[in-house]
Amino acid sequence: MAKQLNNVQRAQQYLKKIFRLLNEQIFDGELDDVQVVLSNNSRVYGYYTLNSATWTGQANGEQFCQHEIGISSQYLASRDVCEVVATLTHECVHHWCYLKGIKDVSRNGYWHNKSFRSAATKHGLIVEQHPKVGFGVTSCGERLLQFCIDNDLQEFQLNRSSDYFVAIGGSSSPSSGGSTTTTTRRSSSYKLLCPSCGCTVRATRLGVQLMCISCSEEMEYV
Repeated sequence: MAKQLNNVQRAQQYLKKIFRLLNEQIFDGELDDVQVVLSNNSRVYGYYTLNSATWTGQANGEQFCQHEIGISSQYLASRDVCEVVATLTHECVHHWCYLKGIKDVSRNGYWHNKSFRSAATKHGLIVEQHPKVGFGVTSCGERLLQFCIDNDLQEFQLNRSSDYFVAIGGSSSPSSGGSTTTTTRRSSSYKLLCPSCGCTVRATRLGVQLMCISCSEEMEYV
């Protein structure tokens, strides 16, 4: 029986496993190894670092440098595993383009151009155009859906909440050698925007999916 993906270590290891499977079965082994991490960023589903020395270390006595792919921890269980795979594949396409010397984005990395669209389509993604990010809206095509089925991929079973307290300092008692502990709370109100008409609303928690009735567009967190 497969272990449930209900803790951070297993989830991160499973994401790395999926990366390896994607490299073997979708990218023909052309991707260098990367560090795949869970990110606290709730504004994006995933990201890729252009710095080839984002991570440095030693393996078998030799120095190595690696890029990083981050997957948001706040949307793991709220999304189907195929959607998580689509995000991971999207970031793998950025890595593939980097290794091939293909300029796939501009405008500080937000605008996905036609080269990205071509590379994403080549590797099994369905690509749609968006007025803010170009050809950056991606989802699984038939090839990637079959990839998920063939590898019997499991659903993730945890999300990281955005509403949390952060303790700063050591002991709460200065007399015991620590500093006074303070707490910070993130806003419990989140703004969503319709990408077509610009209409905005607020939600009390992340992960809520809303549609603009006038434009039939899914609203986005901003």
